[in-house]
Amino acid sequence: ASDVYKRQIQKYETDLPKTVFLTKVILLSFLIAISAQIRIPFWPVPMTLQTPTLMAIGLVCSPGLAISAVLAYVIEGGMGFPVFQGMNGGVHYLFGTTAGYIVGFIPLVAIVSCFKKTESHFFWLTGVCFLSTLPMYV
Repeated sequence: ASDVYKRQIQKYETDLPKTVFLTKVILLSFLIAISAQIRIPFWPVPMTLQTPTLMAIGLVCSPGLAISAVLAYVIEGGMGFPVFQGMNGGVHYLFGTTAGYIVGFIPLVAIVSCFKKTESHFFWLTGVCFLSTLPMYV
């Protein structure tokens, strides 16, 4: 059943008009940007909702769409759009101290979207989400 579902998703993605796909990518990248601005007081470093948002995107979207959305977010921020935490942007964020964390979003969403299953149990999805955060901290 899993292979049939994957083939249907791949067929659906290839049948999508490019404008629909690009619209979804842009909207998801804006969702990531909005989640970067929502801060939760946490000690010692405040936390944003980016990581849970990325996990949700990975769980809901196909790998191609999820990875494209995160790449769009990183490119938008690198071009200077104020999408990073604190309404910041610029290429220096991709080469500074936060670079590994931001670039780690790509493998995070790739791991979640590739290792989810159609009939997954809560514990499997929780484990996949937990393990997907490791590339951000390496």
